[in-house]
Amino acid sequence: MKMHYSHRLSSQRVSQIVGLFVVVPLLGLIVVGVFMAKSEHLFDKKYRLQTSLSQSYGLEPGAPVLMSGFPIGQVEAVEFNSRGTIDVTLRLRQRYQAMVREDSQLTVGKSGVLVGQTQVEIASGTPTKPELQDGATIAAVEPQDFKQMLAEFKPAIESVKQALLRLDDLTKDIQTTIQTGNRTLGNVEVATKDLPAVVASVQKTVASVERTAASVERTAAALLEITGSVRKTLVVVD
Repeated sequence: MKMHYSHRLSSQRVSQIVGLFVVVPLLGLIVVGVFMAKSEHLFDKKYRLQTSLSQSYGLEPGAPVLMSGFPIGQVEAVEFNSRGTIDVTLRLRQRYQAMVREDSQLTVGKSGVLVGQTQVEIASGTPTKPELQDGATIAAVEPQDFKQMLAEFKPAIESVKQALLRLDDLTKDIQTTIQTGNRTLGNVEVATKDLPAVVASVQKTVASVERTAASVERTAAALLEITGSVRKTLVVVD
């Protein structure tokens, strides 16, 4: 009877094989971890900035910090303090520290237009201003709430309402003008229907006047003849 192959292996060889099966996956995990750390810039030098907000706006640790749409760090902590405000700590990559100046401002928004991940955007400052050092406070411009937006849009809404009222009045005037024009067109149409009869009557009147004029001419000619005859008679009498 032959002994199985694994039985012929020494205990040291078995330990090496088992260790190989353990070490290879571990090395793979280490390599993957290194690549992930590089992609997350874990090996870059960091510095921290502080800011304060009246509310969190859905901001959470790990949210991206952007400058001109480019990631330069993350939100490290979001904490509620005893003053009733929100303390926010930012962990930024030191290589971009020269672009964050004393006049730089921080805004909180969404990655989409209305929805999406809450994120922080930092505006680059004036190059002549001093840099913000580690632990410094950066000014925050908070997003407006719905009531503030309504208060700002109220004058525009009133202007739109007034314009709609004027448009409604103008529409009514146009409708009245159209109705008046329709009535005028109706009167013109009626007058146009009666026009042939009026023209015929005028033509008859003109013909009658012409006949009367001809009769007057004939009467005048007869009077001339009578006058000539009377003159001849007077000559004879003389």
